[in-house]
Amino acid sequence: METSKAEVIEYKGIKFRRYPESPNWADRMYYVPNGVHRGRGVGRLHQEIWRGANGPIPEGCVVHHKDGDSLNNVLDNLDCISGEEHRAHHAATMSDERREWLRANMDKIRPAASAWHRSEEGRA
Repeated sequence: METSKAEVIEYKGIKFRRYPESPNWADRMYYVPNGVHRGRGVGRLHQEIWRGANGPIPEGCVVHHKDGDSLNNVLDNLDCISGEEHRAHHAATMSDERREWLRANMDKIRPAASAWHRSEEGRA
């Protein structure tokens, strides 16, 4: 994670941070709790806001920002939808920046995945 200046939002006594200048897309786009809270099952800010109002997120579902702005975490902008519906929506509306980040990430991890699949553990 980028160590540049963080933006901080406190929700239910927990500080959530994002790093607007980070080279990592997710670190720029989402508010996350620190590692201690993540280890205790606290999710990203938008997930916690949804849970606070509606209870647990059903298995296979994600909390989606209706207007596409991941910084707009007001409850009226959040929707709980299936992972499949979420992927289809974002595939159709993905920014060029995000598409390039995903391509670069896949290029980076593909050799490691291939090596693992060739290993004894991967074949098992």
